[in-house]
Amino acid sequence: MIGDRIKAMPAQTNTSRDVVVVTGACGFIGAHCTHLFARERWRVLGVDRRRPAPGASVRPTLDGFLQDELVSINGLADLLAREKPRALIHAAGPANVEQSMRDPRGDFLAQVLPWLTTLEAVRRASPSTRVALCSSAAVYGAPDTYPICETTPARPISPYGFHKVVKEQMLSEYVSLHGLTGSAARIFSTFGPGLDQLAVFDIARKARKGELTLEGAGNETRDYLYVEDVAAAMRTIAVSAPGAGEAINVASGVETEIADLARRIAAYFGTSDARISATGRIAEGKPSRWRADVRQLAALGFSPSVPFATGLERTLDWIAEHAR
Repeated sequence: MIGDRIKAMPAQTNTSRDVVVVTGACGFIGAHCTHLFARERWRVLGVDRRRPAPGASVRPTLDGFLQDELVSINGLADLLAREKPRALIHAAGPANVEQSMRDPRGDFLAQVLPWLTTLEAVRRASPSTRVALCSSAAVYGAPDTYPICETTPARPISPYGFHKVVKEQMLSEYVSLHGLTGSAARIFSTFGPGLDQLAVFDIARKARKGELTLEGAGNETRDYLYVEDVAAAMRTIAVSAPGAGEAINVASGVETEIADLARRIAAYFGTSDARISATGRIAEGKPSRWRADVRQLAALGFSPSVPFATGLERTLDWIAEHAR
């Protein structure tokens, strides 16, 4: 039910603790954001359309929770009016390019309507709250030049990417016309414990069986940033970015070839003698190469704390324990 509270949100009594609201708190990035803010002693309030499940692959760390689909603004506006959070991380919405190709209307509704509800709730109830949108490098499509900087034209090649552009434009509207403070984080590729989809997970499941058939050509590249660092980048942007509606790349700035990723994963599972092959089928809506210019993020004082190899080992440890 929209607005159903499954964990009480008592009135804030410790005014020394900053408050953050994380929408999509039960999702992969959202949950890891709650962990980071909790470790840093923020009061963390989560919003999600579903309850935190006891058996979920990743669970949020929360001081309070609002179950809300973010269709009506009432539930979130009430929360914001009461708590007056310093920051809001918007991590709600699907993250599936293939599904957006199959059902573009469904992706639009699931992406854009909750974001509009969030912006309007902030405008009405807590306009001083700093907003950080989890956007995506999918807005760039398949650029011709690298590294990809924030001034690279947005030319998405999937409905998912187009809808992220729409969300960034909505942020600009609310900053320009309604005085909100907010930034868009263009997240490239992430991975970590709890993510049971995308390349690292899919290759690991195959490698455990001695199978190393890759989708695509195998020479595609991605710019990976471990999820704990993505959460730290979101915190940095929420707290330190200008908040004038600007976009900021969130990535490592380093390309990893998918075939090399497969070799690393195979070595972990002891199947490195398996032959790597590729289907040659290029996934619709996905670019062949990604490498970000991360100077804007670095200028805010952010630098990754988890090396790629360390993050990969932690992720594969989790997959070995939890994935079938």
